[in-house]
Amino acid sequence: MVAARLAWGNVEAQAALSRYETIVRAVARRLAPAARFGHALDEEDLCAEGRVAVLEALRTYAGFGIEERTWVRTRVRQRMIDAIR
Repeated sequence: MVAARLAWGNVEAQAALSRYETIVRAVARRLAPAARFGHALDEEDLCAEGRVAVLEALRTYAGFGIEERTWVRTRVRQRMIDAIR
């Protein structure tokens, strides 16, 4: 399990970000057309939001009967949708 406190410089955080980068990019690619519709967000902006969401999701993950990967993907998607709003 990832350490309770993740920061951008930690080795654990860097490993987590690289492990979930494909999910972040896939969700950003899917939501990019909606982000461009009325806002000045592009795919890289969404990816930045997604990376922050990965660290927050790993910090708050407590099982809840779902896999860590599913929890992270859900949190990433929610964070990106919030950024679009």
